[in-house]
Amino acid sequence: MDISSGFLAVGAVMVIAGAIMVYMSLRAGPSEVRSGGAAVIFIGPIPIVVGGSRKWVLTALGAAAVILLVMVMRSAQPELIGW
Repeated sequence: MDISSGFLAVGAVMVIAGAIMVYMSLRAGPSEVRSGGAAVIFIGPIPIVVGGSRKWVLTALGAAAVILLVMVMRSAQPELIGW
């Protein structure tokens, strides 16, 4: 499996997951909808987390840590990831 076909599979899974989430949000009643979330902004290598509840902030920090790790691995040894 080539790298590009792996990205194609990840993209297809993300599109399907997004479509399922949109469908579920349209079916939800007003009492079932809760707003909340978080965002991560990278300024250079430093992630800044903006968000709501503690759970979402920790989730965003975890995602930021994974992204930061991939960026560091990519810059240190590009052949390690295969890009």
